[in-house]
Amino acid sequence: MSKDWDDDDFVGGCLSLDFANTVDDRVDDSSDQELLRNYDDLLSWARAAGAITSETADQLSDLATKHPKKAASAFKRAISLRETIYRTFAALSDGRSPHEKDIESVCSAFADAGRRLSVVPSGDAGIEAHWRLEPEDADGLLAPIAFSASKLLLCNDLRRLKQCHACGWLFLDQSKGGRRRWCDMKTCGNRAKVTRFRQKAR
Repeated sequence: MSKDWDDDDFVGGCLSLDFANTVDDRVDDSSDQELLRNYDDLLSWARAAGAITSETADQLSDLATKHPKKAASAFKRAISLRETIYRTFAALSDGRSPHEKDIESVCSAFADAGRRLSVVPSGDAGIEAHWRLEPEDADGLLAPIAFSASKLLLCNDLRRLKQCHACGWLFLDQSKGGRRRWCDMKTCGNRAKVTRFRQKAR
């Protein structure tokens, strides 16, 4: 049964960071923290994240039922991309240079996404990206994720890219003072406060 996604699962500030955060805790490796266990989980997350429409999710679910090996291969590539994105931006958030192969992988994913991309006029006299995702394209849902990662990678100012002190999730700090330390104050922030309180009590 797929996880029920809620707002607490989407605190990264952009699609690619939310995707990187689909491991429950990047710091505690004592137990299985994986939130995406199969292609159906990936579809459920992508629909909740707004990467694909409900109609596209249903079409890709039908594809996975008819061609399980094709879906399994696409899922494997998705997890590989996720870990590449995580390594890349975790390094940047720490002021380190990402591995060259990881940069190449992100760029390669974006290049592959390009064949699914069209640019269309938006309502405010601008332009916006539109994704042509076909029912038989099991990898199609990775296109907007790769686009998001490439867009962030080319950003001129990554000072607001941070990593949660408690769980290791990545996020863009949009707070006014730029002093956010936690992915979410309701979860990791409160957990840290409780830990500090107990330490002082002892």
